[in-house]
Amino acid sequence: MKYSANIDQICIDNLKINALAMIEKANFGFSGAALSAATIMHSLFCYHLKFDLTDPTWINRDRFILSSSHGSSIYYAMQYILGLLSKKDLESFHELNSKTPAFIEKDVQRMQEIHAGLPGHGISHAVGLALAEEIMSSKFPEISHNTYVLCSDSDLQEGISQEAISFAGTQRLSKLIILYDANGVQNDAYIPYMSKSDKSKKYNAMGWNYIFCENITSKINKAIRNAKKGNRPTIIEIKTIIGEGTKVENSVFANDYIPSKEDIQEIKDRITYKRHNNFEIKDDVINFYKANLEKKIENNSWFATKKLKEFLESEIKINLNDVISQNEKSLSFLAGKIINNISSKFDQLLISTADISRETNIRGATGLLAPNNKYGRDLFFGKREQAMGAISLGIASYANLNVVLATKLIYADLIKPSIKLAKDMKLKIMFVFTHDSVFDNLEGYSKQPLYEIASLRTIKDLKILRPVDEKELKGAFELLYNKLNEPCILLLHNQAVKNLEKSDKFKFINGSYFLRKGKSDFTLISTGYDLQIASEIADDLDLNLISASNIDNLDKLNYKWDKSISLESGSTLGWKNYAKYNLGLEKTGKSGKLNELKEYFEFTKQKLIEKIKKIM
Repeated sequence: MKYSANIDQICIDNLKINALAMIEKANFGFSGAALSAATIMHSLFCYHLKFDLTDPTWINRDRFILSSSHGSSIYYAMQYILGLLSKKDLESFHELNSKTPAFIEKDVQRMQEIHAGLPGHGISHAVGLALAEEIMSSKFPEISHNTYVLCSDSDLQEGISQEAISFAGTQRLSKLIILYDANGVQNDAYIPYMSKSDKSKKYNAMGWNYIFCENITSKINKAIRNAKKGNRPTIIEIKTIIGEGTKVENSVFANDYIPSKEDIQEIKDRITYKRHNNFEIKDDVINFYKANLEKKIENNSWFATKKLKEFLESEIKINLNDVISQNEKSLSFLAGKIINNISSKFDQLLISTADISRETNIRGATGLLAPNNKYGRDLFFGKREQAMGAISLGIASYANLNVVLATKLIYADLIKPSIKLAKDMKLKIMFVFTHDSVFDNLEGYSKQPLYEIASLRTIKDLKILRPVDEKELKGAFELLYNKLNEPCILLLHNQAVKNLEKSDKFKFINGSYFLRKGKSDFTLISTGYDLQIASEIADDLDLNLISASNIDNLDKLNYKWDKSISLESGSTLGWKNYAKYNLGLEKTGKSGKLNELKEYFEFTKQKLIEKIKKIM
């Protein structure tokens, strides 16, 4: 079938008008990005992106991440052309429960690999997917595909993206290609007022290829072809015009400009799209895409080996009976032994750490992943906690890979956006946070967690486990790998402990439980390492004692709220829901020896007994 000589422009114009129609009808959206990215999207999806519409989850498909989340309308318009969305779906843009929310949400059936995150996070997610491809292709030669990410100026200004880009350059992720929509305008001002870096020198120095090209399909195609030949990741800077064709083009007002029907008609008067209904697709566009997609499909000639199929179908199911008990060790040390044991048995487990593995004691058994050792499964990120979280999320979104991420609790807030996304997408990641109280961090304010546990508990239904001893610790791992299909938080102390006589792995897996029934009407509720001292206090005062190390079902236990006392060496925020009286810490910021800090914060056994007696 013969097509018009300007068929590319016809496709691009169709995309633009469909996207603008969505924004106009919804009275919401970002037409600036939709218009500036249209040519990039057409070039990528029509000529390069490898996928099979009949098998959307094909393991060897190219991955695409829309880091520039303001471009959701142009992405939906592309899915409409591909037959993945209907006209009604586009007309329902930004409506409750529609298939076209304001920002994209994970739906692999529609090539949406990961929820849209904060600016810069999409680049990090793409790095995770590209790293996963490198790992998988080293094991299974039939795996070979590219990862593309569309980003904006805003994305590249975020610290997390620079962390991820540096890491990707170090790892030489040659199948990662960033398509940079460089329109040079943001909400407040033009880019030169905020950044004057020489991008070519900058990204070359970070281990990347850098290509600059005009916003023309043939130029973009050439740039992508060259990028795919490189032995380093590539960033392609494409000089675009924000809000192209509108009366606010190339201005700070273009980003969230909402066009009227009259505005759209004025644009149509100057381009190839003349349909009355702005939600229609021209037949030539559909046929052209169909023809090009058929040329790209490799799925029919591609097959997975038995080895790959077995890997994709395998699950991590654990039995920790062969992990030798080591009483009076820190739980972070014991957790390291368990993770080492699991990683030696299951190839799909990777361990992410941020220059702190000797302190957290968490690392695997297979060595460091590096450009010259793709079989290693310890991922050393350096001091890049934010990128570590988002990259780990990208890895866990790929096929059957699992991740354990480990760092100190004080860094949890840097990773929290990735934790929230992992929870929403039900990704099986274990976030291990060690040094989980002031008394594990003797250096002073900047290293002492206080509100972090309370903050994590604000994420609805997130599984948070703070075991007291080895028995509960083993229960935490068995819960994640044998029962859950979602992320969990594991909070660990760094002081030597002994097993409590009445602690119980199986009860812990099911939630909170009584460690002790006393003669008193008062009940002491505690978690983690604090249960060690709480147990001694409960024995001395003959109190009931509850382990809330797994806080699930705590509100279903039979105890008197008005005669209950919570005890945790952190903020008491949130504990009022479970106990009338709350003992904890409301300040940090002192450096000293452990006993000195316990005295200063009045968290010794004697001081706590005095406080509890006063309550009683």
